[in-house]
Amino acid sequence: MNPETPLLSLCIPTYNRAVLLTQALDAILTQIGPEEAQQIEVLILDNASPDGTPAVIEEAARRSPHVSLRRVRHANNIGPDANFLEAICLASGEFVYLISDDDVLLPGGVRKLLEMIQRYPDFDAFSLNCQGFQFSPEEPGIPYLVLSEDLATQDKDEVLQMAQTSIGFMSIMAFRKARIADRIAAEMYADKIGTYFLQSYVFLDVLSGGNGFAAAATPMIAQRAENSTALNYFQVFITEIHALMTYAQRIGFSRSVVRKIEAKNLTQTRHFISRVMIYGREREMWSSRRDAISRLFGVYGFHPYIWLVLVPLMFFPRPLRPLVPLVRRLLGRPEAAAERAARGGWGPDATRP
Repeated sequence: MNPETPLLSLCIPTYNRAVLLTQALDAILTQIGPEEAQQIEVLILDNASPDGTPAVIEEAARRSPHVSLRRVRHANNIGPDANFLEAICLASGEFVYLISDDDVLLPGGVRKLLEMIQRYPDFDAFSLNCQGFQFSPEEPGIPYLVLSEDLATQDKDEVLQMAQTSIGFMSIMAFRKARIADRIAAEMYADKIGTYFLQSYVFLDVLSGGNGFAAAATPMIAQRAENSTALNYFQVFITEIHALMTYAQRIGFSRSVVRKIEAKNLTQTRHFISRVMIYGREREMWSSRRDAISRLFGVYGFHPYIWLVLVPLMFFPRPLRPLVPLVRRLLGRPEAAAERAARGGWGPDATRP
């Protein structure tokens, strides 16, 4: 069993995803042997799931008696951000790693994270890197952090520029809890509840005031694509992301880096609109053209990309959808590659309930 203060808390906030949670827990627990168990606790926060989640957690604890597995079940659903914050508050470890309940920790991930923490004992943030998947977590994917080799840096702007939109993914970063303990005690994250990016504000605070960051070049986390909840894409990934980037600049991140990220977000928004209007996917995240245009205008004003690309794409004629695969083939762009490109973006990983 773990000592009273473990080195690392692996925290899984979850809601109503018993089947996916089973896969996530299996991937984690199979990597925690007796040696790792001395340094790790697993903390699961069940947000009042009405499905078989409690049974999944109990079975996982029964099969891994050598692992310190703590479980908390809320009487009522307190929402995703509040559940994330509760996980951080209750974590006993020196370092906290929030893992989405439908992401899969790839083989070697636990050992790699422990090795990085031990190699850079003064650093405050670590990333196992992520890749997306649709069918199998073992399928090859594009790394979210594009690195030719493992990275160690003390330049916060370098980290944010490398992470860019990936800073929105919950499973992107482990961090030293002491770095934000005072902010938690002062309830300084209370106003971030409801933004869908509470964890990202935490990441930015850690990077802004931290001593260093290390990342693995090889992805050790597989993030499930297109597994979103019913949210308003333009509220979350335009309005709230702009607020997040405004905060980043306010706490000392480079204005030029922030502007590059917001520009990239326009491209990611084009991918989302394409998924909805051309491929007929993720319509549950679509609000209305009026709302979308209003939010884009509120953040980007009269940016020409909005009016020349995004708005016309919103009016893509439905009868032309069947012609898209043909045009792709004529242009030498296979449909599979096109859809992989269209799956890019902030992703809904930040919005787990």
